[in-house]
Amino acid sequence: MLFIGLVNTIRVSFIAIILTTIFGLALSLLQISKILILEKISFFIIDTIKNIPVYVIIIFSFLTFNNFFTNIINPVVIIENVLIISRSGITIPWIFEFVVSYPELARFGITGGLDITPEFISLTLGLSIYTSAFVADIFSSAIRSFPKDFRDSASSLNFTKYQTLFFIVIPYSFRIISPSLVNQYINLLKNSSLGVGIGYPELLTVTQLSINTTGKTVEAISIMALIYFILSYFTSLFLNYTTNKSKI
Repeated sequence: MLFIGLVNTIRVSFIAIILTTIFGLALSLLQISKILILEKISFFIIDTIKNIPVYVIIIFSFLTFNNFFTNIINPVVIIENVLIISRSGITIPWIFEFVVSYPELARFGITGGLDITPEFISLTLGLSIYTSAFVADIFSSAIRSFPKDFRDSASSLNFTKYQTLFFIVIPYSFRIISPSLVNQYINLLKNSSLGVGIGYPELLTVTQLSINTTGKTVEAISIMALIYFILSYFTSLFLNYTTNKSKI
């Protein structure tokens, strides 16, 4: 049971970290843009997200998903045989035993494809949206502090403004902000335990279930704490290693 919870925790954290980086970088670029309305919008989004508890965002995502979409008998077909959405989740094509399985509408629901549950989607989006607000501030401050001499050197080498930003400034910023960024990713991993509130079978949820089943409270909680420590420690080691190996 704990192994299943571990796998689910790693799965949701890995995808959430990727989405957090994308969302945070996008918000930071809007924040430093010279277009006033985009700058104001980004500040509003970031300040709003930072002042809402992450658990509220997760619950809101889950309830919105369940109330907005129809049941599995009458799903919303976005792209036929590619993307189908219902209260039971999102169904997409997937490879099973080296054969591509496509989602199809059947008499009593959807057959084929891979079902992504609302719990997984809500937890991943909630963690990504919340953490991206803090990551955006980290990125924007690093980009603003980029040395002017470097920009002048890039300009002298006929780099355009966007080439300088995406090939020099952003990679350089990643290395500067790596300690702060790693801390946010570690917090995201630990916040994945909030999936217990929506029934996602992550590590805390299955730990509670194992306690109810076996009655071994101290043992289960000790193992869970040890697993979180190992996950956080090795995630930090890996991210710091990959950042330090990168060369500008």
